[in-house]
Amino acid sequence: MCILQEFVRRCAQQTLDHIAASLLLMIPLSFVVYILSGRHKRSFPLCSFTSWSIAHIFAMTLLGRDPESVGKRFELELFWSYKEALHGNMEMGMEIAANMLLFIPAAICLPMLFPIFRSIRRMLVLACLVSFCIELVQGVSGLGLFEFDDILNNTAGAALGWAVYRGIVRLAKK
Repeated sequence: MCILQEFVRRCAQQTLDHIAASLLLMIPLSFVVYILSGRHKRSFPLCSFTSWSIAHIFAMTLLGRDPESVGKRFELELFWSYKEALHGNMEMGMEIAANMLLFIPAAICLPMLFPIFRSIRRMLVLACLVSFCIELVQGVSGLGLFEFDDILNNTAGAALGWAVYRGIVRLAKK
């Protein structure tokens, strides 16, 4: 239970650390998403939450990072973080879980607003492309480490979010 408490504490702290940036990005993005979604008055809260989840992804992965803090810029070995976690590196295990959690809210909301993302394939392609672009920016700029594992984790998180979306749809039909 101690590990779970530490994980929740760290996720909450990181979210609070980036809340201002997330909210500043969310405001203009909400209007863009609202317009693209068809401007249904009832959808504005969903558009705002979707925009926050997208803004949060970018705030957590690209903003407020020190380019000098990352020595190595590219980790091209697939599953290296899983090996580290399996060998007892709890920090790496928490990072894997956090990367999955990061994409879940957007993957729940996007199919509700945009029918094109009701296909799991399209949702996963979007998540993979967005994650790849973030990783590329991190690696090239030195704002983080380019990792194939992060792309995999983010895409897995999107798959989990999409599964939650499908569960909601099934429940709503009953």
